[in-house]
Amino acid sequence: MRAARGVLTMLLLPVMGCTVAGGGGEAEAEASCAYVVTYRGHAYVGAEHGDFEVGERIGTAAKPPCDDTPGDDDPGTPPTTLNAYRVVGWDTAEAIAVGSSADDVVFTRVDPDLELP
Repeated sequence: MRAARGVLTMLLLPVMGCTVAGGGGEAEAEASCAYVVTYRGHAYVGAEHGDFEVGERIGTAAKPPCDDTPGDDDPGTPPTTLNAYRVVGWDTAEAIAVGSSADDVVFTRVDPDLELP
């Protein structure tokens, strides 16, 4: 088992992973992609969390695509997959850790307000 430190503060955003911030219209608006992944029918968002213990690999999570600047020539980020790991002491229906390896993970918590497409 490994201990990890999750240090990611996120806004709870739509499952597509994008939001526009700013109040001055399209020209002034800035957009950013939320850290959203899906795993076994649940949507999880990156969450700030102190130390947590990473358990065994439990499968693959999907990270949806995000085009944080619609209308430009950049297509945004493509969908990707990440390894999903159990977080010791948490039910997988509530939280998982995701990343390229067990040593490089992000703590994510289920968000019941996000609807999957």
